[in-house]
Amino acid sequence: MNNFRYKFSQFMQGRYGTDQLYYALLVLYLILLILNMFFRKLMVFNILSWVVFIIAFYRVFSRDTFRRSKENAVFLNLWDKLRGKLGRVGSGGGFSGFHGGNGSTGGSQGSGGPTLTDKMRDFPQKKYVTCPKCKAAIRVPRQRGKHTVRCPRCGERFGVHIVIGSKK
Repeated sequence: MNNFRYKFSQFMQGRYGTDQLYYALLVLYLILLILNMFFRKLMVFNILSWVVFIIAFYRVFSRDTFRRSKENAVFLNLWDKLRGKLGRVGSGGGFSGFHGGNGSTGGSQGSGGPTLTDKMRDFPQKKYVTCPKCKAAIRVPRQRGKHTVRCPRCGERFGVHIVIGSKK
């Protein structure tokens, strides 16, 4: 067994190896395999899964480490932007709102709105609603029934119906 490890490490010397893009390609490959199981008649999932698999392993055994690291950096940049956009709820759109802010979960003007993590953490006690006028995220107590809420940013009053929550 040690002889195999030695020979494999000698073979991999100077090659790129694994990185985050490799793992993302493997996850995509597994997703395509699962889709292929459900849609056997469509050959597209089978072909795409093989293409993704070949690209992933080509990257692992490639000797062009500079190009592979640039590809990984581009992927990580796109991944961070995607995670930022999915992580923020009720933001104004632009990516600049995801950095900085004051870290509050109430959706104040500079925060860009609550994150999905904030919403999940506060779920038992709080509900997040969006002001129909200024689109601000507002955190209200989670009590069943119909309530009238006043937006702290623009002063708009609007009705909120809370189905899941504690009784008054």
